Amino acid sequence: MTTPRTLPEPAVRRGSRTIRMGDWTFTPAVAYSPQGSSATLRHGDQCISLRHTSTLLEDFLGAVGRIQADFIRLTNAAGASVGHGGECVERGIHA
Repeated sequence: MTTPRTLPEPAVRRGSRTIRMGDWTFTPAVAYSPQGSSATLRHGDQCISLRHTSTLLEDFLGAVGRIQADFIRLTNAAGASVGHGGECVERGIHA
């Protein structure tokens, strides 16, 4: 009998316009917004305007999302399960 596998929660979660990174929320700038508007990074009541680094952060978050998707796909294909510490352990067959 195979027990359902629980994977760690993704580090990056995409919403409609925002991307959650743990307690932080990244909101990209709107392409058609007036000049001077920029992406923001929020944590609670803190708001950081990202004028020069938003494209780098978006690219990084895209790469992290692809890595997470590949990890989940590969662990499902390999029949691995996640251990108590979040580490990936291979499931063996015992006779």
